[in-house]
Amino acid sequence: MIKTVAVIGNCQVEGISRCLEAMLPGAQVVPYFLTQLIKDEPAGFRDTALDWITQCDLVLSLHRHLGPPIEALQTARLKERCKLVIEYPVVAFNGFHPDCVYIRKNNAEMRGAMGPYHSALVAACFLEGIPQQRVPALFNLYTYSALNYRAAFDLAGDHLQGLATRLNFDFSRFLDKSEPRVFMHTVNHPRIDVLHHVACECLRLAGIAHETIDPSGIEDWLGKSAIWPVYPGMLEHIPATGPMVFQLAPGRTMSLPDFVARSYGYYEASAPLDTDPTFADARAFLKENVLAAA
Repeated sequence: MIKTVAVIGNCQVEGISRCLEAMLPGAQVVPYFLTQLIKDEPAGFRDTALDWITQCDLVLSLHRHLGPPIEALQTARLKERCKLVIEYPVVAFNGFHPDCVYIRKNNAEMRGAMGPYHSALVAACFLEGIPQQRVPALFNLYTYSALNYRAAFDLAGDHLQGLATRLNFDFSRFLDKSEPRVFMHTVNHPRIDVLHHVACECLRLAGIAHETIDPSGIEDWLGKSAIWPVYPGMLEHIPATGPMVFQLAPGRTMSLPDFVARSYGYYEASAPLDTDPTFADARAFLKENVLAAA
């Protein structure tokens, strides 16, 4: 009988852990965030966590290379010390949000209107000096096709399933276009039904019986932060995505014009905005189709 479970990983561990609690009644499930383990806050937290993790009946370990100061938490090292370790994949998928990117400035993530998330197209418009009032009109099917956004779903699906297959996981039911669903809030924040699936797959690989639950009853922790919209009409198999609303947090939303204006405000305050290969295609598109035509 499984009495103790440790879940080690990124921001996705909270949802996985809450699902496991419901699936394994009576079990103590503790999520461990790698960021907290790296910072070792409060002091001594890392050693205490490692001691407890090595005594757990089951450990779920994120597939990721870990160096100092947490190399002891690498999956291979844990397998030497723990009873049962299952390695699981991070769910990263930009197929719904190919325009959503990170920007780094001075080797740190740059903040913007949507926290750490930025629009490659909006950033490229800023860099090319396009007035912000002209930007919303550039969010159209021609732009999406020219920037290969409409092909992003298949490319991202191949990458996700390729990683999953190597770890004996299967995400095919989420990637099935005949049963379309939007299963990501952002490029690295899955919805709770995906995290429930990860928990189920881990227990399957561990050979552990569990209760069947409805994941809609589990709090969608990641849904309480940023939610990037699926651009209307961008994906043929998901034609109805509603209005283009950017959510920073529940009750804090922006329309596309508001998002563009706030993004420009951040970039103006942070100038010079570092150039990045992430924006190369968008900048080339703007030079050929917008600036040259002006």
